[in-house]
Amino acid sequence: MLFYLTTLHVSNVLTDLEPTDPYVEGQNFPTEAQTADYKSAREIWISLEQKHKIEIACYKKFVIRKFLNFKMNDEKPVVKQVEELQIIVNELEVESMGINST
Repeated sequence: MLFYLTTLHVSNVLTDLEPTDPYVEGQNFPTEAQTADYKSAREIWISLEQKHKIEIACYKKFVIRKFLNFKMNDEKPVVKQVEELQIIVNELEVESMGINST
């Protein structure tokens, strides 16, 4: 992602703090060029934030789907299947969606 944003000359959105609204902070009114820069940086920030949230939600759905569709199979060794299930359960716990032990 950093390489891609660098080629677009906007990699600063990953390293800078979230852009703030200059009107709220009580600063002097920005020039038109500064306003255009602020708007584009803010739009990029919001776009990246939304994309990241969507990717997280999609991954969580993927992990849940893997868990719900997991079935034991007589053709595979039991130990291998248990390991696969443990990996899925670990992914659920990493995403803060652990399984109740009760």
